[in-house]
Amino acid sequence: MSCRVGSTSSAPEGLWHWLGSIPHWIYPTALRRDGALWRQVVLWISGICLMVAVTGFWIGVLRLRWRRRYVGGAFTPYRGWMAWHHIAGLVGGMFVLTWMFSGWLSLNPGEYFAVRGPTRDMAV
Repeated sequence: MSCRVGSTSSAPEGLWHWLGSIPHWIYPTALRRDGALWRQVVLWISGICLMVAVTGFWIGVLRLRWRRRYVGGAFTPYRGWMAWHHIAGLVGGMFVLTWMFSGWLSLNPGEYFAVRGPTRDMAV
């Protein structure tokens, strides 16, 4: 379980390295040995996270008012840093959602992008 980066890493640093790589990237060795199971786990977890991100983005959009503005003419109900957080979340959310969605599609959910006909090797 040791994931020490250098010989000067302390035990707490080693724990943080492990937490930052193994669970975050879903690479426990036992799960990684079974490629099909690992793919399904990653697809389901990332699909759920994608739906949660879409929900958060949609809530952020619903809080905007373009016509009937909030008090003071603001289009966000928040003030100060919370207003910046709201707007940055919406702008950054567009990038993050497209990035997450493309990553999810790269795992070929449902095998929709699988080759259906004979390959060139089969035809020869």
